[in-house]
Amino acid sequence: MYVTLWVRNSLSFDPSTLSWRYLASLYALIPISCAILVHSFFINRKKKRSWHFVRVSTDISAAAALFGACMILLSRHSPNVVKTAICWDFLFNGFSVATVQICDNYMFYNRFKAVQKVAKWKASAIKSYIWIVMTLTWLPAFTIVPYFYDTNSDFFTRLNEIFLFIQGYGGLIYNVYFTYEFAKFLKHASARHSATALRNKKIAIKSIIHCFSSSIGTVLAGYYVIEGALLYIIVIPIGLHFLFNFRLERLLVPQNSCIVQNLLYVKKSRHDANWDGQEDFVESSAKIAATKAAAEWHPAIFFRKIVRSTRKPATIFCAPIHGQV
Repeated sequence: MYVTLWVRNSLSFDPSTLSWRYLASLYALIPISCAILVHSFFINRKKKRSWHFVRVSTDISAAAALFGACMILLSRHSPNVVKTAICWDFLFNGFSVATVQICDNYMFYNRFKAVQKVAKWKASAIKSYIWIVMTLTWLPAFTIVPYFYDTNSDFFTRLNEIFLFIQGYGGLIYNVYFTYEFAKFLKHASARHSATALRNKKIAIKSIIHCFSSSIGTVLAGYYVIEGALLYIIVIPIGLHFLFNFRLERLLVPQNSCIVQNLLYVKKSRHDANWDGQEDFVESSAKIAATKAAAEWHPAIFFRKIVRSTRKPATIFCAPIHGQV
């Protein structure tokens, strides 16, 4: 009785009418999710801490996206009202999309805690915002509300549009807030050169990029009525995995350039005014050699070899390293 009532009141949709753009995104999502899971396994299998928050979040989001794609394909095979309500509404929108979103939201909070201490009131406010503004504004429409009300009625359709508006702009506000927090942290931490400060700077930079990638997913979800949810669960797992499992600084700037040496690989001394008592952060000779060899393919290095006849390093826009003239 209750199941029949829930199916009858669930949002009605015919999966057989999906556009070619939706199907192309759907069939692209499956290999992307599988590639993320396989790559995550290989890069983490030899680590001492093979399971950590970043890996768990990225793997869960990729697995949830893959599960959602399978549910869409299942709902398209001999579609009927019951299958659409269960596979499309409950399992895809109610479970898969919500899981990806929560993994993305908590990644911001976890990375924020990784670089600085968070007050209890602020942590409670962030968690409440995640669940009230960004989750409960749309999730009940696919899970609980059909037990009590017809979600296909005109009144609920207008009400749902208001809640989706709140959720969409609430997500952008959430991203802007953490962009501000991480930018403020980088501003205050720019004078510190310890190994811990270096690690936190990298986390903050990647988290700011994550804010932009998450905002792209949120905008796509709000702009496209039908394809939005699918595009969202494509963008978010890709952003989570590649931002936090790749060393982006090696792709953005060659490691043997003076820019990276000044910003990241600064060797401290006791005469440094910013020395904080920590051990000196010195890259091993083997690691430096391997890094330089890996950077040879970079376009900036290749172009410099063509233009310049000598191997004199560039000094434009580069401040001198500590201890050098």
